[in-house]
Amino acid sequence: MKGYISGTAAITPQHTFDTGRYLEEWVDHQTSYLSATEPAYREIIDPKLLRRMSRIIKMSVASAYKAMQMAKVEIPGAVIVGTGLGCVQDTEKFLKEIIDNEEGILSPTAFIQSTHNTIAGQIALMLQCPNHNFTFSNRGHSFENALEDALLQLQEGVEHVLVGGADEITPIVHELMGSIRCVSINQEDQLSVLGEGAAFFILTKDQNEQSFAAIEDTVAFNNPLVDDVRGKVVQFLDRNELASADIDLVLMGHNGVADGFFDAMGDLMKENAIAQFKNISGESFTASAYGHHLAAVMLQKQQVFQNTLVSGKFGGSLDRILLYNHYKGVNHTLTLLSKCPS
Repeated sequence: MKGYISGTAAITPQHTFDTGRYLEEWVDHQTSYLSATEPAYREIIDPKLLRRMSRIIKMSVASAYKAMQMAKVEIPGAVIVGTGLGCVQDTEKFLKEIIDNEEGILSPTAFIQSTHNTIAGQIALMLQCPNHNFTFSNRGHSFENALEDALLQLQEGVEHVLVGGADEITPIVHELMGSIRCVSINQEDQLSVLGEGAAFFILTKDQNEQSFAAIEDTVAFNNPLVDDVRGKVVQFLDRNELASADIDLVLMGHNGVADGFFDAMGDLMKENAIAQFKNISGESFTASAYGHHLAAVMLQKQQVFQNTLVSGKFGGSLDRILLYNHYKGVNHTLTLLSKCPS
């Protein structure tokens, strides 16, 4: 399955929304999790609508709008979103109302806005888009499942698909996840640092004037051993008739914690330039959505950005990027992206 990227935008803990100054300035976060660096939403979204939007809706709508503007698409043939935690802020609000009202009569608004499919639904309502609308929530494969559905939609004849991944963090969620040792709660912890954000894409079946990158192939797999990952990578390259020397950059979701999977990948691809993306996005169920966005932007700009290169030397041009990510050693992803021929 193949799809062409004609537009993409992302909001992350770093400056990634403004393409003119993409990752030019590095934000030094002083908190124990990475909160999103958000744009001026009033310039993108009707201020009257902003008042009723939670942060994850704002991030998603703004990213979706910008991706569509880049691709010159007004109404997508499908809206597909992956999210691990959904609208956490609204979920907390709803649960607080239950407690405050002692389980009495509640307004249904907070509950309606707290469901995972609120993001895709809100985008479709604002666009007046009646087409295929799906939300996938499957831990570390939430975005991957959304991407697979998007590619299937293209295969079935849909002209263009809006697909993205989004997750938000609140202090309460961070405290809860930290209490069960899922993420770092202070600088002394040898655990991954939680992050938040949204990344959206317009995918098309055929290359057009706006296309700048292509998703050549993608595969998701669960619970492998370290040696299994090596075999999966070799098998993945073989089925695309490629050798490791044909890959210009390996982009990995290493989160700074000692990890046998990433060590094995680094050893297998040691002759290649290797870069990372979770130092930008932080760890989340849908961090790989930003990884795909970063790979696409690198192919478009023919640039490896500061603070991303881990090892090896950038050769000056990028034709193919191999993305590898996993979440907690359970949900693993391989995606091959390429530059569109001019």
